[in-house]
Amino acid sequence: MGTKRVGLARVEKLIENLKRELSLNGTQFVGMKRGVKHITTSSGGSDTLTAADSGKIIFVDGTVSGNHTVSLPSPAGNDGLEYIIILKADNHSGTKVLVDSTLTSGIKGLLKVLATDMEDGASVLNHAHRILGFGTSSKLGSTIHLVSDGNFYHVVEAVSSNAFVTS
Repeated sequence: MGTKRVGLARVEKLIENLKRELSLNGTQFVGMKRGVKHITTSSGGSDTLTAADSGKIIFVDGTVSGNHTVSLPSPAGNDGLEYIIILKADNHSGTKVLVDSTLTSGIKGLLKVLATDMEDGASVLNHAHRILGFGTSSKLGSTIHLVSDGNFYHVVEAVSSNAFVTS
């Protein structure tokens, strides 16, 4: 059994020479999936998302009558937070699902409202408010995708069958 010793200088040199790049060359990751959180609305209820919910897909069931607020963590100092909020059922005719950034003009970007007959295409609106939400009777699959830059949330995608709620 050898007792060969490697000096500190030699170890440091070996570590410095290690490549710090990983070439994937078409590698596929299997068995990976995004986190999911389910929210069921309640009349006048609310839920608060945390930084730990970032990156998750948030499915909201708005079939119960009454507005429901989903509060986001403040975007200030939290760059990279990402939330994808999707209606998993048609909203009740008396329900609005509101996403609250907790910051004046905390959600900014373009919103797309689909025309009912799709012959007229879609309306695109500019948004810069604290709250963005799904209106009453919004349909299954309506989506709001937000990413924080550390100052406010950017709308990556916002698609709905009905007019969005803004305030």
